[in-house]
Amino acid sequence: MKFRPAMMIVLSLAAWPVMGQAESAEPPPFGGGGMPPPPSVREMLYVGRLLDSLPKAEREKLDALREKDPEAFGKKMMELAGPRQGLLKDSKQEKQLRELSNRYHAENDPGKRLALEKAIRAKTTAIFDQRVSEDKRRLEHMEAKLEELRGLQRKRSANRDVIIEGKVKELLSSPDARW
Repeated sequence: MKFRPAMMIVLSLAAWPVMGQAESAEPPPFGGGGMPPPPSVREMLYVGRLLDSLPKAEREKLDALREKDPEAFGKKMMELAGPRQGLLKDSKQEKQLRELSNRYHAENDPGKRLALEKAIRAKTTAIFDQRVSEDKRRLEHMEAKLEELRGLQRKRSANRDVIIEGKVKELLSSPDARW
């Protein structure tokens, strides 16, 4: 099954805990009543891309886990996200940036607006630089992995005949003679 963004919305809502019978018609605010906030579109798209990158058998296992235990599914997805799991949550800096933006739009004093604009520019620059640094680190990791795979491919090409002969012998040997 191929996971797509629209499907991820459904999956995430299916994994979102269902509230018990509320006494009032108004649900508790997010973070209250043990109910987590809904996943963002960014989170759902990232999870969709992560799932698409997995082998079919692994996706099927995760789909079964999502059906059986949504909480365990969420934990497994966080494990799979690994060092990139920070992308699934807004950073403290981004939250501060939104707060500065809200204050800027609410402010009427031109002097205070100018100071807030400078703070927004500085915070935006810091966030951008952080993202560029993370992208560079990920690129270096991918280049190292690519070189590792190229080395493996070179070894397999050099040992082509030995590998093929070993596989043929394995396939032709008696099942009783196998380990």
